[in-house]
Amino acid sequence: MAEQSVISARTWMISGTAGTIAEFDALAAAWPEAAHRWALPEVESVAEAARLLVIDIDDADGESAPELLIGHSAGGIVAAHAALTLAGRDALRTDSTATEVKLVLLDSNMPAEPDLVRAKQRRFHTASGPRTPSSQEFLDSMSASIGAAPDGVRQQIMERMRAAADTEARTHFWPDVLAQDTAALWDQLAAAGIPVLYLQATRPVDAAAATVRHPSAVVRSVSEAGHWVHVTHPQEVTRLITGWRG
Repeated sequence: MAEQSVISARTWMISGTAGTIAEFDALAAAWPEAAHRWALPEVESVAEAARLLVIDIDDADGESAPELLIGHSAGGIVAAHAALTLAGRDALRTDSTATEVKLVLLDSNMPAEPDLVRAKQRRFHTASGPRTPSSQEFLDSMSASIGAAPDGVRQQIMERMRAAADTEARTHFWPDVLAQDTAALWDQLAAAGIPVLYLQATRPVDAAAATVRHPSAVVRSVSEAGHWVHVTHPQEVTRLITGWRG
């Protein structure tokens, strides 16, 4: 079965802001082998979250790179930074344990077109520095991105977002996500030779711009899906990842 070659113990699934490992249950159930599931910790920056992810990967995998990183939303940006660290370190290895890192981005806020990057950065950044979004702004943005999810799923997601509204997720981490120069991040992934599959649902990521910056990247849309595409459309996500991996 082709699916068995996609998800394995050397796959890491990384949640978005205030996400949980449970949200990957439906996706992981599509394959017979268990994967690592990792929820973003309450930290102030993308760089710190990526550092902690690499540490956990090292603890589990003995400093060899995983075969696949699957990151949702902000977790995708963290996964991209972690993939760059792992790929750079693995490139220095001379033994047979080096493994190509592949990256799947689930509706991550990673525009590749400079105007969209600047629009993203302006949301909570002014000339005098970052502006802390209000808890209502945070919740409104999260609510708008859910899309046509079943009521039960929407309720679960919003409960997690309300719990996160007065934590580091809102006051530091989320503005840092928006500050990321994701056009440059696409360039870095291309330069490192990291294969990327981007599954788009709600984020304004232009496929043409992404593939100009990363010519081997693949961008696929998941029709009628909200931001939590892996929760509401796990079979479609499975099919797309399987077809990409081969």
